[in-house]
Amino acid sequence: MKKFLMYTTVLLLTAITTFACSKDKDEDKATSATIQLVDLLGKPVKGVRVYAYDQDTWNMMGDKTFHATFQVVSDDAGNATFTNLDKGTQFTSVNNETNTFTFSAHYTLNNSSKTKRVSITLKKGDNKTEKLVLN
Repeated sequence: MKKFLMYTTVLLLTAITTFACSKDKDEDKATSATIQLVDLLGKPVKGVRVYAYDQDTWNMMGDKTFHATFQVVSDDAGNATFTNLDKGTQFTSVNNETNTFTFSAHYTLNNSSKTKRVSITLKKGDNKTEKLVLN
């Protein structure tokens, strides 16, 4: 009887540990976004800094670059790629694993400072791309 109880206890603990430690398949998948910067002719624009703000930061601070959640400079193909937008607080059960990020490109055109923005709603594990025409 003792062997049966011990065997049952070990099986029960193994099952609890297995299910408690198992991960959701999207948990390991990075949440990312790519902002494609192009000019009026559709040519890529490189070297432009793009700032990303999660919804709470955007609502509280607006487009204050000092408070940006993330920032990336566009590459030769005009892509500003944010490879992991989940720092642990952007996607929670409180917001149903969903967050709206506002991406803000700051650039100069004809000696004038300009800003273009786009907002993207992402679920944890998403990978989305949006285009910004810098004109």
